[in-house]
Amino acid sequence: MIRISKTDPKKESEGVWTTYEGTKVLIARTHNTRFLRAMRRKAEDSVEGSLTALSDERSDEVMIEVMAETILLDWEPFVYDGQEVKYSKENALSLLKYDIDFRDYVSDFSRNPGNYRMTQESDVKK
Repeated sequence: MIRISKTDPKKESEGVWTTYEGTKVLIARTHNTRFLRAMRRKAEDSVEGSLTALSDERSDEVMIEVMAETILLDWEPFVYDGQEVKYSKENALSLLKYDIDFRDYVSDFSRNPGNYRMTQESDVKK
């Protein structure tokens, strides 16, 4: 495989830990293999047969579902309204759907290749 970018494919798919508002979250890179497969599956499952034919609202729902399945992979438990919130795909879906600022953070972080760089120069094949 020929690559110019020095990103780590393992980090892209398995995610890297970051902190948002004091909570550690594990975020994989957008367009990793699982993300692309999930988007393809959603397109095939849609009535229209294409994601581009979906309404804006449904398109946002699909993107949130795929992010919850393939991008937001874990978090350390945090407290909300006095209750501990542990990671689950259902909780991830809810958080991404209703906390727009958090969704934007996850989306922006996952698109930044600098977050998935190889950690040592020796990781880069010469």
